Amino acid sequence: DAYEGQVVTLTMTPAGTVYDYTWTLPPAVLLLPGYSVNDRIIKVYAPPVTECTNYVINGYMASNQLTSIQDCKDECTVTLHVCPRECPTPVNKELCVTNWVDWELCVPPGTAAWPTGTTFTWTITETSDQTWSSTFTPDTTNCHTFVLADFHTVSLDHTKKCFTISVVVKNAAGTEILSCEPGTICL
Repeated sequence: DAYEGQVVTLTMTPAGTVYDYTWTLPPAVLLLPGYSVNDRIIKVYAPPVTECTNYVINGYMASNQLTSIQDCKDECTVTLHVCPRECPTPVNKELCVTNWVDWELCVPPGTAAWPTGTTFTWTITETSDQTWSSTFTPDTTNCHTFVLADFHTVSLDHTKKCFTISVVVKNAAGTEILSCEPGTICL
């Protein structure tokens, strides 16, 4: 079992230079950089999913020392059960500029921590009377604290402004594993 974007390690045994190893992966399951389908131990990313999905991975091991390949070989099948991660808890709120309190949104890791190299890119988009958006620099922290200066300010001509908040999560390879729009805020 894994969450989307999680790193999964697969190992064939026994180990030794007298064996050749081959893994077959479905197209959606990607190897981490530095690993080959011919390694005894591989690491893969659990692919992005919208619902829990099974991926079948096959492993094949054979001795390279024998004249008949039938003498020493083994095969295995692994089912990688991948489930989606949760988006931040929806937030829909109205805040006054005069009593603003900074607030934080987090993308929960579920029961498995976010893998090393995961990035979170937050965007604010105005949905009221003006077209405006601001995208924050990708960060490896799954939480973001929003401050008043992050938003296009209200004015006498525009006394109420509303914005959507969204986040895109990518794994270390740059593959999008989650996209969420957790809510709106109005000033």
